[in-house]
Amino acid sequence: MRKSKGKVATAATKEKERDKGGSSAANKKQQQVEAERREAARVKRMQELMRQVGTVLRQVNTLIPTLYPRSS
Repeated sequence: MRKSKGKVATAATKEKERDKGGSSAANKKQQQVEAERREAARVKRMQELMRQVGTVLRQVNTLIPTLYPRSS
């Protein structure tokens, strides 16, 4: 990774630097394809996070009755 003014370059910074290149049709098409690929990766990560949250909630719901039994 390249450092700029003491900060680590982020993916957005790298993307902006990459975008500064020529504006040919092929370059724009490649940028569109890359943007679609990144979006698909984001969606996949979000789905995985939501699955993990669901798993945690199910585990919590099974533990609550054990931790706090109802007294009758």
